[in-house]
Amino acid sequence: MINILAQIISIFAAAFNIFSYQMKDNRHLFLSKGISGALFAVNFILLGNFTAGALNAVNLLRGAVLAGGEKWHKKRWLYLVQGLYLLCCIVTFGKSRTMIGGAVFAMVVSLLATTSQLVETAILWGNNGRHIRIAQISFISPFWLFNNIVTGSIGGIVTEIFGMCSVIISFIRFGWNGFLNDAGEKKPKE
Repeated sequence: MINILAQIISIFAAAFNIFSYQMKDNRHLFLSKGISGALFAVNFILLGNFTAGALNAVNLLRGAVLAGGEKWHKKRWLYLVQGLYLLCCIVTFGKSRTMIGGAVFAMVVSLLATTSQLVETAILWGNNGRHIRIAQISFISPFWLFNNIVTGSIGGIVTEIFGMCSVIISFIRFGWNGFLNDAGEKKPKE
């Protein structure tokens, strides 16, 4: 019964995450990803992947801070969120379960998930829609896809597959430079 509940929650989390990339305004993207993170936190905890659950719980704070705009894009918030990710990994290290492999494999999965969150947060803090999407499709989603497969999170697997497709669609819809910054203006061409 717990596994079924975890999978249902993961489907709702997937919906918030997948559609976040179709938002032209980064504030809405950040909020949607924060809600998704909170739901995935519950999903992963129910499945026994405590590192992924804790990391995703921090994503709710990260999403709220990033959606707050420029006044919140201070380095101290970045350092706080990054520190919380590292704390999550330290506290949960070696305590998670995966569907395949043993304890050492679960530790590697914890390190990969934490590394992914650290990189994603640094990229998100840059507030560049193009960079966010490139990092998502080339690094972040592949790491999380691996995590979700070995954890058995159906919604997580769907999220990363459709998330990568959504990023591609967003580039088709908005073009290479068509993303808004925090002030609602297009980013200057680089």
